[in-house]
Amino acid sequence: MSRITCIFAFCVYLVIVTADPDRPGKYLKHDRTVINCARYKREANQHQCVLSPFNTEGPYFLPDDLQRSDITDGQTGIKYSLTIALVNSNDCSPLENMFVHIWHASAIGEYSGVGKMGPPPGPNGPGEEHDFHGHEGFGGPGGPKQTGKGRGGRGPKPPQEGREGNMPRPTPVSDERFLRGYQVTDQNGFVNFNTILPGWYAGRATHIHIEVYPRNTTEQSAISYVGQIFFREDLPESLKLLEPYSKNPNRITLNEDDGIYTNGHGNETTAKLEAVDSLSYKSTMIFGIDPDAHTKSQV
Repeated sequence: MSRITCIFAFCVYLVIVTADPDRPGKYLKHDRTVINCARYKREANQHQCVLSPFNTEGPYFLPDDLQRSDITDGQTGIKYSLTIALVNSNDCSPLENMFVHIWHASAIGEYSGVGKMGPPPGPNGPGEEHDFHGHEGFGGPGGPKQTGKGRGGRGPKPPQEGREGNMPRPTPVSDERFLRGYQVTDQNGFVNFNTILPGWYAGRATHIHIEVYPRNTTEQSAISYVGQIFFREDLPESLKLLEPYSKNPNRITLNEDDGIYTNGHGNETTAKLEAVDSLSYKSTMIFGIDPDAHTKSQV
């Protein structure tokens, strides 16, 4: 190889390396414009290589859910197989041994174990949870304060305890734990849950809660990620025609009318339903998280 060729090759190398400041190994904040990991030299895994938008836990989480894949517990509805993949937002590698909890309402809009539900308080009307819009510290829009070794920077100070949204976790009123459970991610970062398509309740669009921990704990200070999975806007109207969803007495709230959806970038955590047959669906959701970050009881 001639000297000129060597110099040219070296210059090309410098251009490639220096032109992209977000090359592998650098933490990437939530960025809705990223749809292809090749832009960040991460096409080998081709996962979401930025942080997924953070959302809120809400008032219906129970920390004593069971480790299981099938969380239906006798609840009837349209069968739904939900596969969740966790990837490290630093390098797009799969996250193994992460504890993934999910919970959601029944076909008639009820959560297990928490007693009678009314329109819960919230800054966006009858919505249930606090709006974290503008708190960028936990990976972009909707993210509350982070502590620990997260490298995404800190945003504005989150709301103080006792303010709207910072609600204590409920005291269980029964042993029922239907439509709740957790799984531990495998070496490829995957977990799978067999459940039903969720129903709806006052002030909220149809959704499933997801919460991730780095170990077997449900302490709020240890949460690595908390978010919500949404669905296409016409889903409740379609379900309303079927039993037992037809018995749901609650008014349907559209995604665009749910402040938790709009302020938490719910369009970016919306499941794509794939029909298995006429009475069952499946989805795969990929979440990019920073495994070193954790919240400080801001759920």
